[in-house]
Amino acid sequence: MIHTLITNIAAVLNGIAQLKKVYMYPIGQDQRIEAYPAAICIQDSFDNAFESTEENRKHYRFKLWIVIGCEKDTVANVFADALPKTVDAVVAAFDTAWNGGTIGGHRVRYLISNGSATLSENENAREATAELTVDIQTLTGI
Repeated sequence: MIHTLITNIAAVLNGIAQLKKVYMYPIGQDQRIEAYPAAICIQDSFDNAFESTEENRKHYRFKLWIVIGCEKDTVANVFADALPKTVDAVVAAFDTAWNGGTIGGHRVRYLISNGSATLSENENAREATAELTVDIQTLTGI
């Protein structure tokens, strides 16, 4: 299931015109983002609960960061314009894909929520980042 969810999330993200690069893995400290705006998405957590005597409710979470470099624009403009527009495009794409179809005969639903926006600076780059969470729920037979 997780492998299929990673593939499906990557397909949603790669379909967003505003995103120039999608990473479905963590970026190491010695790596640089190749193009902005970028999305970095990794599996965060998974839980499972009894829904009935015949089904389990499974809840998968993926952390998603939208990253925009600030070298070609002011920080104020990135936070007031570029970052919110990119986040809006990502939210709209997941709103459209809320019905994730079925995986293994089980209906899949996507929700997206936000965390905080931050600015990070190091010797390689100054980047604005918005944190999002992609929540995926499904019922499976037990």
